Amino acid sequence: MEKMCVFELQEQTVELENRALDSDNEIRKLMEDLEVTKERLKGSNKEIANLKHELADRISKGADQMQGFESQLDSERKHVSELQERIVRIEFEKQEVRVRNKANKRLEYEIRQCETDKMEMERLHAVYEMALQDEISRLKVEVADRNGHVVLCLQFQHLQLGWR
Repeated sequence: MEKMCVFELQEQTVELENRALDSDNEIRKLMEDLEVTKERLKGSNKEIANLKHELADRISKGADQMQGFESQLDSERKHVSELQERIVRIEFEKQEVRVRNKANKRLEYEIRQCETDKMEMERLHAVYEMALQDEISRLKVEVADRNGHVVLCLQFQHLQLGWR
């Protein structure tokens, strides 16, 4: 039974170590994804500013040349729509980055919790192992005492047979 407890603790320790490694790998991948997304986001913010600036310029120019340019105005409206769609997509990507950051923080918390649990299990395992070693030592002493008692009994019986 004691060996089973030790074995179970060892299995749990291995499982926690594997979970910690898996979580580390997942965090590493998410962090890489986050860095890539941050770089894209930086470029996206600049692009949004440029696009907004471009949009403002085009609207301004379009107001000045409004008469006689109905077809050009339709083209500009389409372009504005495309730019707005791009802005929406970029805003959506920014939101995704925020969600990933939140998920990363949650995973980091879970990893810290797993590591804490693992350390506690290791501490309990060490305490339990020391208790078992103490019990083994005590039993060895008890067996040695009994063996000595048996030897004395056998010697006594041998002496009694010699007297008869």
